[in-house]
Amino acid sequence: MADRSKDRAKNILILFLIIVLSFGTIATFRILDGYGSQPDAEKTHYNQEESNDADKQPTYQGLLAPEPDFSSPKSLAISLSFPLFGLGDKPYPASYTGGGNADQVLASKQYYEAKARAHSIALAANNLVPPNSTRNFADCGAFVATVIVNTVDPSYPGLLVYKQRAYVQNPSNGWVKVGSSTTPNKNTLKVGDVFISSAEQRSGHTWIWLGRVDGIDNVIADASFGTDESSTAHLPVLRRNPIDGAREDARGREYDIWRYVGKK
Repeated sequence: MADRSKDRAKNILILFLIIVLSFGTIATFRILDGYGSQPDAEKTHYNQEESNDADKQPTYQGLLAPEPDFSSPKSLAISLSFPLFGLGDKPYPASYTGGGNADQVLASKQYYEAKARAHSIALAANNLVPPNSTRNFADCGAFVATVIVNTVDPSYPGLLVYKQRAYVQNPSNGWVKVGSSTTPNKNTLKVGDVFISSAEQRSGHTWIWLGRVDGIDNVIADASFGTDESSTAHLPVLRRNPIDGAREDARGREYDIWRYVGKK
């Protein structure tokens, strides 16, 4: 009788252990499944933020205007650019891209909207070099063209500084040279004047002069391309004229200053 009681107690204990282990296994699988799904969710969110879908581009937490302002070159340039940082001597820190194709990945939805609009305007005007949807997405020439095509000249080349330089040098296109960095005169500058590096150099550059912004004089708007791991490549920004009082910029480039006066 005692042996039967012992066997029964032993069987009950074994059954209890089986039940406990079964529940433990199920719980473990659920926990592991939960952990396994979390990285996928984070990855999906990250990919959405990094996608080229204009509706999913970062807005830089309110640093940029909510919508592009197409009323003038100055208004549009400001609405697409990171604001002045400090006294404006350097681009806003968050604007740096690290180079390569990061400008397309990181460009704001406002810039996407403005560039798409410029592309449509350029095509309607039979622009020979309309803004490109992938190449040179938010470098210096593409940014300047996005502003200019949207506001004053639909035929302005959408990319490549050397093409833009050749375009403004043709008087029939409505642009006139109003100065250069070798003979600076800030009193003759007007809002919307375009600076274009004057020599056929490997690394050309261009920007738009905006004048006084937020209490700071001699402000420009520009963007900058760089190869991978660049420390200087940045999205559109506002900053002080980098050749204020100098003949050339830090890379030894001199500039001509051009103004749109309209085709005759």
